[in-house]
Amino acid sequence: IDLSTPALVVAQQNANDQGTDIDFYALDFLDPTQWTKLGPTDLLISNPPYIPQQEAEKLAPHVREQEPHLALFVPNEDPLLFYKALARFSTQHLSPLGALYVEIHEDLGQNVVNLMKGYFETAILRQDLNGRDRMVKCFGLK
Repeated sequence: IDLSTPALVVAQQNANDQGTDIDFYALDFLDPTQWTKLGPTDLLISNPPYIPQQEAEKLAPHVREQEPHLALFVPNEDPLLFYKALARFSTQHLSPLGALYVEIHEDLGQNVVNLMKGYFETAILRQDLNGRDRMVKCFGLK
């Protein structure tokens, strides 16, 4: 799922190159009315935009200048915007034994865990190879 059609074209080419069968959807995930286009799932994995706009200048130039800003930044006043949508989506589309995995901003890990504990019995913060908070695993829908 992506809002960016060009990103989906690249993803489709990568899937074809790897011989995988993946369905791609161009939709605005922040618009819950578009969720009706999606079916139930057992596993939801997301690397949503999570960098507050105010941190743009802190990014390495090759990231800031080459990566689409649509894929990177969220409003300063609501950095958990996509996680809130993912949690609500999970209540409607994730199977009872399903799991949600999300990449996170290392400074917002505990905030994401706290949010997800309102929707899941278990939300576990995980670190990357450098020991930085980088992912939250959620399961056991409430």
